Amino acid sequence: MSRHVTLSEATWARLQAQAEPLVDTIETVINRALDALEAAGDPAAGPFAAGAAAQEPAVFDPDSPPDLTFTRLRSAVLNGEGVHPLQWNRLLRAAIAGGAAKGLGASRLRDLLPLNAQPGRHSAQGYKWVPEAELSFQGQDANGAWRGIRALARRLDLSVEVVFEWRDNAPAGRAGRIGRLRIG
Repeated sequence: MSRHVTLSEATWARLQAQAEPLVDTIETVINRALDALEAAGDPAAGPFAAGAAAQEPAVFDPDSPPDLTFTRLRSAVLNGEGVHPLQWNRLLRAAIAGGAAKGLGASRLRDLLPLNAQPGRHSAQGYKWVPEAELSFQGQDANGAWRGIRALARRLDLSVEVVFEWRDNAPAGRAGRIGRLRIG
C-alpha cells in the first residue's frame, strides 16, 4: 500500500541534496537514511554498520583508478574544504570553481577539461552552470567526473581526496567496499 505525504520545501531540498541524479528516488534516499539510523542503534544492521564504518578504505592510484561505476562518495575534500552534497558532479563543479579562483578564464578551463564544457550559461543536454567560472560542463558519470577532477587537480595544483563506496548493486563483488583516491 502506497502512502502519500506532504513535505516542506526545506525537507524536499534536504532530500534532493542527498540524492544522486538519475539514480536515486525519494524512496531510496529515505531508505538510506533509515539504514544509517538503524545501524546507529544496532551495529549489525544496514550497510553503514559498525564493521563497514570501521573498514579501512583501499587506496587506489588516482591516475589509474578502478571502475567507479556504482560508487557513491562518502567524503570529498578539495583544497582542504569539504564538498557537499556528496556527489561526483558537485566535486567536479567545485574543481572548476577552484580553477576560476586561480584566475583561469572559461576558455582556458574548457581546454583543460577532458569533457564537454562551454563558456557561458547552457542548460540543454545536461549542462551544469558554474557561475564562478562563467562555464557550463556536461554532467558526467563517476568515471567521467573523476577524469575531469583529476585533470584540473594535476594541472592547477589542486589537492583532492575522496572516499567512496561501491553500492549494493556493484558487480564483481565490490558491493560495500570502500576506496580512496588522493591527489596533492
